[in-house]
Order: sequence, then C-alpha cells, then structure tokens
Amino acid sequence: MLNNIFTDSLKEQARRFQDPVQHMAQAMVSSLERVTEFSLNTARSYADLGLKQLHALTEIKDAESLSSFQSSQAKLLGELNQLLLKDAERLTELGAQLRNDLVNATSTVFQASEPQAETKSTEKAAAKPAKA
Repeated sequence: MLNNIFTDSLKEQARRFQDPVQHMAQAMVSSLERVTEFSLNTARSYADLGLKQLHALTEIKDAESLSSFQSSQAKLLGELNQLLLKDAERLTELGAQLRNDLVNATSTVFQASEPQAETKSTEKAAAKPAKA
C-alpha cells in the first residue's frame, strides 16, 4: 500500500516535470524549424540576387552598358537595404515567438507547482502545535 502511494507520487512528479520539458522541447524544435526555413529562404534570395548581378556583369559589352550597369547598382543597394531590414525584422519576430513559447512552457511549471507548495505550507502550519 505504502509502496503504491510512493510509486504513484513519483509517477506524478515525473509527469509534472516531463510535461513542461516536453513543451519546451517542442517550442525549441518548432523554432529551429522556422529559423531553418527562414535561413534557407534568405540564402536562396541572396544567392539569386548575386547570380542576377553576375549575369548583368556578363552583359556589359561597351561603355553604354557599363554606365547602365553602374546606375542600376544604386537601385540594387536600395533593394538590398530593404531586404536586409525585412530579414532582420523577421528574425526578431522569430526570436520573440521563441521567447513567448518558452515563457508559456515555463509558466506551466510554476502554475503546477503553486498548488503543491500551498498544500505543503498548509500541512506544515497544521502540524505545528499552537503556542499558549
């Protein structure tokens, strides 16, 4: 009987510990998946941009096409700047999303432990003899 109570208590404590850890692991994997997808898409975007520039360089045949290429570089730098800002914002969003997921996962640990802590405090208070 006492052995069953002890093993049930251990099982319950393991479950209370495992659930938040599992939520945190899921949040981390989900975040890693989003960041990986973001990184691959960003790498593809920058690679395409670089290849486009290389193709444009091969089209330079004379002074006029060189002048045209140079004038397009200012426009390209503006586009690149906007792309970098957009990517930085997205990465910040991904970080904030991970933070929120982890905060939610850890808050369940504290919510689960509060009733247990209150019960132990009440039990200790009831066990103390009243002073006269």
